[in-house]
Amino acid sequence: AHTITVQELPTHNHLVNASSSQADAAFIQTASPASQNVFGTVAGGIYGSNSNLTSLNPQSLTNVGGSQPHNNMMPYLVLNFIICLSGIFPSQN
Repeated sequence: AHTITVQELPTHNHLVNASSSQADAAFIQTASPASQNVFGTVAGGIYGSNSNLTSLNPQSLTNVGGSQPHNNMMPYLVLNFIICLSGIFPSQN
């Protein structure tokens, strides 16, 4: 088993899409016509009202894995061959 370190990870970004609006700003009410929605029309639009708002749980965006080791073996398959070069194997006596 092998534990990945920060030095072994390639450089990459985790993009976050956000809005500059306050958290209590009204949601956009958008109609959902059947021609643009495979599930048909949605009464009242596809977004709900801004009632009963709550804060995002801090545990929603955390690291995962817990520095646990993982198996790092390449795929493999083992085959055993028994080849008789002369006579009959196993012998018939």
